[in-house]
Amino acid sequence: MFKKYVALFFLFFLAGFLFYGGVNLAEEGTKDILGLECPPRAFSVSFIEEGKLEIYWSGNSKRINTALWLARINSFKNNFQAIILRKLQGNDAGEEQEKKK
Repeated sequence: MFKKYVALFFLFFLAGFLFYGGVNLAEEGTKDILGLECPPRAFSVSFIEEGKLEIYWSGNSKRINTALWLARINSFKNNFQAIILRKLQGNDAGEEQEKKK
């Protein structure tokens, strides 16, 4: 059973590596044909500015504003903590009332 999972993991890793290599080779060929100066990149992720992330995939680049995401995650975390604290304080108050009875 364990051998099946190891073999499956290896096959997925090999398929991903071959796919990446093929895309990288195609990017290199396109760069040579068009005479571009930039290095070939099949896939890359880089931070370009404070709070901005650039994802490059097969000749297309996309810039993402991560500062907004981080603000949303931080807001969610704070709200979640507040809810948990209220629940815990409510349970403690309920236990104290039960003890008094």
